Amino acid sequence: MMSTLPETLIENTRQLLFHPQPQDFETLPGYLLRVADLNCLQHPQELLDFLEQKAETIYRAPLTPQLGVYSLGTLAQQLKQPLEKIVAMAWPLDIRVGKHRRFLYQGLTWPLELLRHDYRAWCPYCLSERLMHRADWDWHLSTCCHKHQTILLDRCPACFKRVSWRYASLNRCNCGFPLHTAQSIPVEKYYDSIEICTLTATEIQRYIILALLILKTPSGAISTKSLSEITPEELNLKIGQISTQSLRDHESFYNAIDFHLEERYRNEPTLGPRYATAPLAQGLKIDKNFDQELIKITNRWLARDKVIAEIHVQTGSPQSQKNLTIEVAGYILNVSHHILHRLIKKKVLVSVSESGCLANTARLSRKDLFVSGKSLSQLQHFLVQKNSATQGQSVSFDHYGIDFSTRLNLLNDLLEGKATSLAYNPCIGLPSLELIIPTKQAASSKFLSVREAAKILKIYPDAIYRVAKSGLLPYTPHLARQIKIDVNDLGKFHQDFIFTREIADKLSCNATNLADKIISAGVMPVHGPSIDGGLLYVFRRQEVETLDLVTVSQSNYQSRCGRGHKSQLTSQAPNLLLPSDACKFLDVKPRQLDRLYHLGFLMPIQLLSEGQPCLDKIELEEYLANYKNNNMLIRIEDVKLKMRISTTLWNDLVNLELIRPITDGIVRYVYKDQLAEAIKYRSTIFSTKQLSEASGICKAMIRWEAKYGCLADTVIRTSNSYPKLFFPKAALFVLKKQRSPQSSRTGK
Repeated sequence: MMSTLPETLIENTRQLLFHPQPQDFETLPGYLLRVADLNCLQHPQELLDFLEQKAETIYRAPLTPQLGVYSLGTLAQQLKQPLEKIVAMAWPLDIRVGKHRRFLYQGLTWPLELLRHDYRAWCPYCLSERLMHRADWDWHLSTCCHKHQTILLDRCPACFKRVSWRYASLNRCNCGFPLHTAQSIPVEKYYDSIEICTLTATEIQRYIILALLILKTPSGAISTKSLSEITPEELNLKIGQISTQSLRDHESFYNAIDFHLEERYRNEPTLGPRYATAPLAQGLKIDKNFDQELIKITNRWLARDKVIAEIHVQTGSPQSQKNLTIEVAGYILNVSHHILHRLIKKKVLVSVSESGCLANTARLSRKDLFVSGKSLSQLQHFLVQKNSATQGQSVSFDHYGIDFSTRLNLLNDLLEGKATSLAYNPCIGLPSLELIIPTKQAASSKFLSVREAAKILKIYPDAIYRVAKSGLLPYTPHLARQIKIDVNDLGKFHQDFIFTREIADKLSCNATNLADKIISAGVMPVHGPSIDGGLLYVFRRQEVETLDLVTVSQSNYQSRCGRGHKSQLTSQAPNLLLPSDACKFLDVKPRQLDRLYHLGFLMPIQLLSEGQPCLDKIELEEYLANYKNNNMLIRIEDVKLKMRISTTLWNDLVNLELIRPITDGIVRYVYKDQLAEAIKYRSTIFSTKQLSEASGICKAMIRWEAKYGCLADTVIRTSNSYPKLFFPKAALFVLKKQRSPQSSRTGK
């Protein structure tokens, strides 16, 4: 039934009766609670429905975390408030859904876990005195009322449920219980009253980081979600000791950080000092400048003499029972995630699930994988047990090269007592480790393993294995995929052959460059990457000893590794050009010059004295005269631009085989006179469309006549798979003559 009320009266029924002024300590959701209460509405959701604040699409993000407000301009107009004031009260979300949502406050984006966005907290005394919801109560960091020194309530005393934002009024729960009559809990100790909304963005971040250091998350990772996992009363007992001065004063903040770091280190000494600073190193990821400040604080604390003097991992200390995240464990050892996973794979560290059970790294994702703190404590214990009296080979962990897997295997030897630690600084981590591998007594057997032979020659085990497989070093198969090498055979190999690495160690130069220089000097290797896929180059010792190695190591050379020439060679013959000069002469790129080689347009000349191919300048001039400098040719790319030939005409000339393009290996050309004759011939014939327009007969009938009728003998067909029909000028007269008797009979 249609309403008989006038439109003005209908519009007036949508207006609010009261429009209170926002207060300085209110946010937009708290203000809407008060507006709904004054206008006798049950809850804010009814207010938003009344003001038509509904999302147009499910993908549109609301402008407040607590309530679904979508249009601040419309809301300001309906509430009769300045838009600037409404915008300042809103803390908008960046995205509508998802667990990684963030809200905007003071120009920064903050994790949504910092807010009580799903439920409310309140002080009963404040509600009874002034029916308003303070903005400070929205933060999880706010645990008590600074005015009445009572713990904030976050559950209804009647139904024991959270008080909803959307479906509860300002002063009543969903169940009807008056919130201002709830019994509040007094604060046990008097601490500094911290009002969140009076703090700057930097001070709030300092408050958060101090609170997270006090809470001590089990995994060692920093998580703002931990603030919402305990009650306000329990949280107040932990973070109530944080003073306002420690947030506003730099020196007080640094002293508070030092105090909590030392406490964290005393509680978990077996994990080392880097575990204490792990939350600072991870940062809050809110403000980059603040995170950089936390890193500076971390480095300063780790570098203090007091911390270094107190470093100890006692044997009798209980091992940590925490399960650490991959990020925290990697930070404690100061290694990448890749190396940490290799340590887990090699059983140096133990991986566990979140519940503490042994985990299979192949089945768990990175976020569900944890490192056993007990295994990390055990590793730290063995690392700090220094022994400087052991004689043997020293191995440092300051970098990882081709033998990084071998170095990680030494950590297993350390745990088994086969190696000892010479130096380790827990403030730096694994890069500071230096191990001593005891020298083993020579075995009575005359057979050596690949690893033992490699240690004798001071080379990689894989290099020895490949030399043996190539036939240069005799060996005996042993077990599965293992070989044994006779000591006499190894000695004979060392007398006859030499690795480039041995020469490089004597000359203190790079082994890869030295191999190229020796090859450039005329001595060819018998084994190596470019010979038979070996790992390193091997030369005959007698041939290498004939060279002046000092002069060779200081000379220029031609690299074969794709890194360019180390020296610019010049040809002695005036009529020969190097490839680089030939590219400039032809104005082509090196890859285009290689293409000309491959297609046979140019023939390189190999000179042994130069070490690289050269090109005859006369041949290059003839190549240019035949193609690029030939006035009888025109590039196909220039045909359409200079002669203004359409694409349709060009395709017709090609399909009719009137022109035949040629190529110089890089671009295509066509003869100018051939092109002119082809265009002239094309003007003397009709296409099907042109013949249809000239004769007035449809194209389908012309095609039928070309196949079965009078035009069967005059059609010109192209040679492609979908032939196109062309007709001489005489076809027009044939069609007119063929249709004229039919026209006369139709006239009768």
